[in-house]
Amino acid sequence: MALFPRSSHRRIAAGLMSPFVIALLLAPSAHSSAFTPRVINGLGSPPYAAASVAIETSDSYCTAGLWKPRILITAAHCVTDEGNHALVTAPSDLIVYSPGADRNAGPSPVTVTEVIVDPGWRDAEADIAFLVLSAPLGTPLITRMATQDEVISLAKAGATINYIGYGLTGPSADENSTVSDVPLGVSQRLDPDSDSGGIGTFETLGDGSKGTCQGDSGGPWVIQVGPELLYLGPLSGGGGPPCDDPEDLAWEYGAVASLHGSLINRALAAGGEPAAVQSPASLRTCVRLSGWKTADCVRGTSWLYNRC
Repeated sequence: MALFPRSSHRRIAAGLMSPFVIALLLAPSAHSSAFTPRVINGLGSPPYAAASVAIETSDSYCTAGLWKPRILITAAHCVTDEGNHALVTAPSDLIVYSPGADRNAGPSPVTVTEVIVDPGWRDAEADIAFLVLSAPLGTPLITRMATQDEVISLAKAGATINYIGYGLTGPSADENSTVSDVPLGVSQRLDPDSDSGGIGTFETLGDGSKGTCQGDSGGPWVIQVGPELLYLGPLSGGGGPPCDDPEDLAWEYGAVASLHGSLINRALAAGGEPAAVQSPASLRTCVRLSGWKTADCVRGTSWLYNRC
């Protein structure tokens, strides 16, 4: 499925709004035509709540994923000016909450020391940013990033992936819609007819009744595969109901995180983590099977393949 013109990022402009309740959704800030999504009709107390982190910039609200104890991943449009790609605020001015926390408890004392992002990013596949923290924020639930081949395989199978975020709980056009203080979850099916993974992004198909909206941009898309919780990438944007125009197709998209090797290694070094090596997943040899089944890999790891 191609990126439709009626799609948008899902960042909420902060303006004078309370960090806890947004009674009126303001128009996007002058420097950006994008805004962040949130979960509508999402699942309360989702099983992967601690993978999600609420963040605030000087002018907007977004969500991030806890990848490493000292590294968050969010959308680039959450932290940069889409006109000139400069940071919208100094790293130390970013407000970070504890993983899966109720925002009414107040922000974490942990601060952001560095924002690592492609300064010239323009497209959805580059809509990713790494936030390096002053201290560990928590123990990540995420085991590792899904490789590009794994994302492609998941998409071809129409696998269901999970999103967790903080954002509006009603349509963006409804002035009574409020942002959630707690993380909400939603499960969406990857679009098997798209080029998900192969073009650097992945796309999901919504049912029109539940989905992300303003405030959810940058939040994590994950899938449980055996003992591993794989991270596909951050939410970039979407379109259609329940957040946007009910006449449009409901869908969402995000950047494939594992493709950004240079940014990944810079973030790992800054966060005190060892450099990334070639993913074991890309070296696995599996038994060729027909259909969507579990294949036992030579390395002893089970993975879901519909191709090898």
